[in-house]
Amino acid sequence: MTREKFDKLSLSEKKKILLERGSHLAGRNSSSYRVYLFSLDQHYVELYYLRSTNQLMWIEIQESKQILNEYLDQIQLPDWLK
Repeated sequence: MTREKFDKLSLSEKKKILLERGSHLAGRNSSSYRVYLFSLDQHYVELYYLRSTNQLMWIEIQESKQILNEYLDQIQLPDWLK
């Protein structure tokens, strides 16, 4: 799916597509949000939930692969790679 097509979808349509076709990669906390990272086609997509209410606030495709740096602390290497 292209970014342009994805961006035109409603919030509920984006969530549905991510849950059906995307792969959950990681999650992280910011000051106000719980953020989930997904891979969808050739994109990285983040879902932002307001921590205080657990309400989905927005979903966006990340342009830069640098976003992965936010999740590096969650990657567990097997012992044989350490």
